[in-house]
Amino acid sequence: MLDRFFLIEGPTAPSLVPGTHDAMLVGLSVLTAVFSAYIALQLAVKARESPTPLLRRAALTAGALSLGVGVWAMHFIGMLAFQLCTQVSYDRGITALSVLP
Repeated sequence: MLDRFFLIEGPTAPSLVPGTHDAMLVGLSVLTAVFSAYIALQLAVKARESPTPLLRRAALTAGALSLGVGVWAMHFIGMLAFQLCTQVSYDRGITALSVLP
C-alpha cells in the first residue's frame, strides 16, 4: 500500500516491520483525543465568559492541561495498540515523567 505514495526501489530499501493494531485500543485512543479536545474547547468558552481575569487564566490553564494530557495519553494508548513482532515494554516511571514536556 505504501508503494502508492512513496518510491521504494532497489535492494537497499528498508523493509517494513510487520505489526498489527488492537482495534479496541485504537478506538480508545481516538475517544481519548476527542474527549480531551471537547473538554479543552468547553473550558475555552468558559474562559471567554469569565467575569474576572483570574478565572479566565484558570480556565485557559485547565483547558491547556486537558488538551496536553489528552494528546499525551492518546499517543501512549496508540503505542500500546500497535503489536510488533517482538516484545516491547515501557518503564512506568519514565513514561509518567514524559508528560512533563
